[in-house]
Amino acid sequence: MASEETIKKEVDQSKKSKIRIRSSTYPAHTLSACIEFVKKIDNEFSDVTFTSAQSISNTLKMSGGTFLMLLSSSKQYKLLELKQNVGYKPTPLFKKIIRPLPEEDVNDLMKDCINAPDLYKKIFQVYESKQLPQKDGLANL
Repeated sequence: MASEETIKKEVDQSKKSKIRIRSSTYPAHTLSACIEFVKKIDNEFSDVTFTSAQSISNTLKMSGGTFLMLLSSSKQYKLLELKQNVGYKPTPLFKKIIRPLPEEDVNDLMKDCINAPDLYKKIFQVYESKQLPQKDGLANL
């Protein structure tokens, strides 16, 4: 009969060997909501340095899941740049959207944002010039 220690080691090894398949990430907020959110960050902080999520949270008086999802969504749309263990700052793409040059088309810049999240990019590649399936059909992407 196996000892408790042997069983524990086998269970631990089993947990390590299992590969967890994660679903594709996607923005939880709309592009327009993220642009408005990043405008607030841009108004409050310098875009020269990175600002911690905690500082942004304190200044904007926002916290919790909605705040974290806005940060994540804004990063996925390439409106915010994240430097690990340092913080966030608005990207050059965001700056172009809010202050476009005369020759720049804001709609083209926003298309760049929409095409940035991996899941959206995959959908656009798979269904380019095709009709999108019903909502249930997209669940397998």
